[in-house]
This record gives sequence, C-alpha cells and structure tokens, in this order.
Amino acid sequence: MTAGSRRGRSFVTIALAILMSLLLAAQGLGQWANNRGLGIMLEALGSRDADFLAKSAQRSFELRNYAAAEAVARRAVEGAPLHQKALRIVGMAQVAQGNPQGHETVRAAGLLGWQDVPTQAWLMIDALQRGQPQEAIFRADALARRAGVRPELLPLIVAFADDSTTLPTLLDRLELAPTWRQDFFRMASEATATQTNTLDMLLRRLQRGDAPPTREEVTPVVRRLVVLGNYDRADALATDLLGKPRSGSGNLVDDGGFALADVYRRPNNERTPFDWEIGSTRGATATVGASAGQDDGALYVDSNGAQPAVLATKVVRVPPGSYRFAFTVVSPDANALERFNWSATCLPGTQPLLEETSAALVAGQAKRVELPLTVPASGCEAQTLRLHAKSTSPRETVGARFDDIEIRPLP
Repeated sequence: MTAGSRRGRSFVTIALAILMSLLLAAQGLGQWANNRGLGIMLEALGSRDADFLAKSAQRSFELRNYAAAEAVARRAVEGAPLHQKALRIVGMAQVAQGNPQGHETVRAAGLLGWQDVPTQAWLMIDALQRGQPQEAIFRADALARRAGVRPELLPLIVAFADDSTTLPTLLDRLELAPTWRQDFFRMASEATATQTNTLDMLLRRLQRGDAPPTREEVTPVVRRLVVLGNYDRADALATDLLGKPRSGSGNLVDDGGFALADVYRRPNNERTPFDWEIGSTRGATATVGASAGQDDGALYVDSNGAQPAVLATKVVRVPPGSYRFAFTVVSPDANALERFNWSATCLPGTQPLLEETSAALVAGQAKRVELPLTVPASGCEAQTLRLHAKSTSPRETVGARFDDIEIRPLP
C-alpha cells in the first residue's frame, strides 16, 4: 500500500466516524424518527409541496425505510427539479439500497449550492473516498460556514494540516479568515497534545501570510499547551505571536509593575497564563491601576477576611537556581501582610518555593519585602505566582497596594 493510499484511508476513517454526528447535529434528524413508517410515505405522496415531501422523505430515511425515502424524494424532485435537499435524499437512499448511481445523484445535488449541510458532509466523504482530499477541504469549509465548527471536525482538519499534500489547501482556506476560524482555534481546550502541536504549527504558518492570527485565536492554544505541560512551546508561542517579553538575566517576572494597561482591560479568558490574571470574589477585590485609569500600574487589593481568595496569578519561567523574590507594598494597615501573602509553586505539581511573611509595615509607607526563592534542578519547568487573601479574624476590610514584583538571581 502506498503512502498516498494510506493517507486517503486515514482521512476516510476519520471522516466516516464524524459523518453521522454531523448529519444528526446539523439537521436534527433524530427528532423526526417515529413509528409511522408507511404512513409517512402515504401522507407525503398525497402532497405536491416539495419542502414537505423532502422533509417526509428525510423522516423515512431516518427510519431506514430507504425505498420509501427514495420514492417520496423523487416525487419532490418531479415537482421541483432544483430542490437540493430532495435530490440529495434520492441519492443517499439509492446508495443505502446498494445502487452506486446514488453517488452521482448526490454529486448533482452538490452542484445546486453549498447551503445544505448533509449534502456537503456526504460530498466531503465522497471526495475522500475518491482520493481528492483537496476537494474535501472545500466541503469541510462549506460545512463549517453553515453549521459552525463542531468538535467532530477537529481531528479531520488536524489530519489535513498534518499532511504535506493537503496543508497548502487548508492554509489557503484559513487565510481567507472564514467565520469559523476563531471557533476552530478555540477548540484547543479539548485538543490532545498532538493536535495542539498541530494548531501551534498552523498559527505560525498563518503568521507569515496576509491574515495573521488574532490574539483570540492564539490565546486558547497557549493556554492548552500550559495545561498539557508543554511550557517551552507555550512560552515560545506567546513570545513570538503575542509579544510576550523574553526572559532575560534581570527580572524574570515580566510586567512586574502591572503596567500593560491594554492587557488588563481584556477579560481573563483573553489573557494567556503568562499574563497576570486578576480575580475578585465576594469580599475580596483586585484592580490594576493602569486599567482603572490611574497614573500608576500597581495592583490594588482589599479583603474583608471572610473567606480565602486568589487575587492575582501568573505563570513564569525561572530556571533552576537561587533567587530573590521581592515586592513593594503599602497599606494603611500595619498588619496587611497578615491578610495578604504571595506564593510560588512548581509546575507541574504544587511544590512550594516561598515562605510566608507577616512582616509589619508602617501604615501609609511603602516597604520593600525580599524573600529567598530556590528552584529545584528537576520537576519545576515553570512556576505559578499567586497573591492570596487569607481568611482571618476579626473580619474587617484591609486594603493594600502591591508593585514592582521581581525575581532576580542571587549574586
């Protein structure tokens, strides 16, 4: 068996696995199934309305009464020769009954337009069976434009991307920025590790073209790479396509001053794990000054102590070694660090890297706090920084301002 024939069989296997799901989802066929059988056919044959006839034929087809489906659909075509749905049902019923002419009939229905979703699904499979994956990509594009990108399509599109003979055609379609492109990349949240790597490759190839990927398309893939533990690839994608600052020999916490106002105006689901994710809960709030129109970019937090909360989170890449973690804090409450504390943990895993501090402050005066941080030689490919609000008693609102977060190597 040649490589080309193996690829073709692989495409067909994937596509056949999703065809019935696409048909059911696109047309709601299941709701039409009942036990009327012959009654559907007799009722339909007494009508001259092509739409009603086509719908009745579809009911018979769903009941696997293929002879009745063909008969009713043929009556619809006699009255409306250009009725795409009816002609498609004639062909599908013929194929179901072992008549190879049905393939040509469905292809004829496909010439009448791109609007009927089951027609495009059928023709996509037909193109793959005929060894025409490029044509199948056009059909998949039509499917996605009409019915949206469903999870069932993800493995097929990934298979097209992984094949050097079909990748150029797929990129041509994606560079047209079809309405389904953003939803396609959002499916990264359900992708396997291999599929996510392919999505990464597609984003990079699109970056070279006339319709580069948007932040909304790149972010889900970066997030998924982090979830899958592929921190190197996630970091590289965020750096190359989203402008994430490259880690240098100085401060290893980019945007430790919360100064990127445009980032903080976005909802959290449009930020990568390498951006600060700012959270508020009942009884505890966090606001970045830059996004609130203030002159500085500091992080402002408050908590009434009723329940614990995570107010800020960020993934960083710190190589193994010894470091100094530092931050500046100011609060009207001298005991603010009994309410708020920073943590750093390894990824993967939850190994803590920082000791808590409850250093006393001078109310209203900024204090620079420094803590030792050691990253082990293995098992700590990335790290998560978090600012916590603790549950305390008495419960009274305490506020603080944090700024200039740093991780620097010890001299």
